Formats: sequence, C-alpha cells, structure tokens
Amino acid sequence: MARRTAPPRVSRRRFLLGGGAAALLAGCPRSVPRWRIGILNTFSGPNADAGLAQRHAAWMALQDLPPPQPEVEWLEYDDQDDLSSLPALAARIAQEQPVALLGPATSTLALHWLPWAEELKLLTMSATATAEVLGHRDDWFFRTCSSTRADALQAARFAALQPRPAKRVCIVRSDRNPVFAESWETHFRADYLSHHPRADVCTLAYHAHQGLRLQQLPDRIEQLRPELIVLVTPSIDAAYLAQQRLKRRWSAQLMVTDWVSPEVLLQWGGRGAEGVWLVGDFDPGHPGERYRQFRERFLRIYRREPMANDVRSYDAAFTLLSALRAQRPAESLKNTLLRLQTFEGLQSMIRFDAFGDCQRPMVLCTIAEGALRRLA
Repeated sequence: MARRTAPPRVSRRRFLLGGGAAALLAGCPRSVPRWRIGILNTFSGPNADAGLAQRHAAWMALQDLPPPQPEVEWLEYDDQDDLSSLPALAARIAQEQPVALLGPATSTLALHWLPWAEELKLLTMSATATAEVLGHRDDWFFRTCSSTRADALQAARFAALQPRPAKRVCIVRSDRNPVFAESWETHFRADYLSHHPRADVCTLAYHAHQGLRLQQLPDRIEQLRPELIVLVTPSIDAAYLAQQRLKRRWSAQLMVTDWVSPEVLLQWGGRGAEGVWLVGDFDPGHPGERYRQFRERFLRIYRREPMANDVRSYDAAFTLLSALRAQRPAESLKNTLLRLQTFEGLQSMIRFDAFGDCQRPMVLCTIAEGALRRLA
C-alpha cells in the first residue's frame, strides 16, 4: 500500500512520501536515505483530531526538509485513545521495525508505552504528552512540549491575578487521560490557593463508564455556582460544556487546558466558546517569518488557520526528520538528538536537556468573534 505522494487528506495506514520515492518509481538510481517512521496516535473516535494533526504535520515537515528529500514510509498505528490497544500495536511495531515513532498524543498512553519503547530501543517523540512523570528519565522518550506543571502554573497565575479573581472555582476533570489531568489539577489548585488561600476550589471528576457522567455535569456545576470553571477535559467534552454555558446562561468564566484543540472547540462549541481562556504554547499571531510561511502554506493546503496541535505536531515531525538526517553511522538516534540538542521550532527553539525534555514559552489566548486571539 505505497504511493509516490500522499495527498494532505489521505487516510491510509501506510503511505510513501519524498523525492526518493519519485526517483525510485522513475527507475533512477537512489542516492537518498530511506526511512520507515511510525505514527502512534489516535486516528479514530472523538479524539481523532490529534492523529490527523500529526499525519498532516508529517507530510508538511517532510516537504520542508532541504534537498535531497529522503524517501519516507509512514506507518500509522491507531491507539484509539485506548490503553488496551497498546499490546497488539507493540507487536506490530516490533514486526514492522520503524526507525522511530511520533506520538503518543496523551500522557497516559505515553506512560504505558514507555516499557515497549525501552524494550525495542525505539526513539519515541511526542508533541503533546506533558505530564511530569514522563520527565527526568534516561530513556527513549523525547518530547517537544513543555511540562504539565509549566502549563498549569501559567493558567493559575493568570486567573489569580485578574482584577476580580474568582472566589469559587470548579475544576472539571475527565478520567480519559488521568496521568495528565490529575497532575494538572494538583499544580493549578496549589498555585491558585497560594494567591487566594480563602478561595473555594472544588473538583468534579467524571468518568466515561461509571460514576459521574458528562451529561450530569451541568446540573452539578449549577449547584456549585462557580465564578471560574476550569475544564481539564478532551476537546469534544469542553465543546459540550461550552454549549451548556451558553444554553444555561452561566456567567462563570471558562478556562481550558492544552488538552483541548481550539479547532474542535470553535467548531463544536459554537457561540458558547466565545470568551473562553486557553492556555498553552501556541501563539496564533506569532510574528516570526518561519511561522508566517508555514501559516500561509497551511492555509493554501487545508483552507483553515493552523492551530496548536498542528504547530506542535509539525515541530515534533521536523525535529525527528532533522535528527535522522544528521545521524552518524553507528550512532543511535537518541544520541544524535542529545548531541545536537537544539532545534528550530515554528514559534520558539526546542532545547532538549539530558533526559529529552524541553520547556517552551507559554501563551494565554481567548476566543473572540469566532477566532483565537492572544491575551498574554
């Protein structure tokens, strides 16, 4: 199932990209490297936006490599946002032997993937798995995103330093990604209370299969009458609660984490998404020339504005491809990344420490008139 090129919206488990593929199919001698790279991500279900963003980013990042362009076969592994999928996927990955993996999308999936990455000595690079427990490990897991702690502290301080900070705060937490969600809530709560010790900060933890359910949350939130609602939830759940805020005419301010895709929130939250605060490492109005060129090309190809997951996924893919190109004979890809250490991202530099972790500048945004705008 290989093709010479992969259209941006292609949906296949395998696809072949690059100038090397064109030369091969034309019968010309091949003088460029050939790599098989896996994408371990969510390609189906309500959270498939993460996998689609990584697929599109891989396609664009490869086109941006300086010539000669390598021949790359991308192997897609759909985790379905479900931990039970990992054993079978690990067996497939071991059989198909990609040189590296992009993903997973969530901290919980990443944490459970680590033993297989270690066993296979397979470099795994995530654009979005931020949980603290993944850091400070001498392993085969790298990430091009900041930590959950940095994200949560930025959110807490922004909320706490408002002219009229909330006295009643409700944190709504999903169990779909507990490694991230519980860590984010802990850091946010502690920092907010350090500014306002008398604030009432409560948590509504809901579950996909038992206990408190998503559809029951609006009634519970109304009973609490919070002034600030913080959603540590997947994108589609945040969109649902944003709609409920509009329908029920809540006056509370809504804040979401970088687990939420702004694109999904805008599409499904509708007018309920107006005024929502978003915290993350994406600046929609970034003035840099490299981002400007990326944005223009992204608009031409996909006919929409790039969002946080698109930029993060591109940075991870371009970093991985750049490292593969710079890899020396008999050098592991892990050692190549640690040797080079610094890579150029679309909006900020990526500097890996000795454990493959990095910190990116954090940004606060809001949705105004149906568009994402930077606040701070």
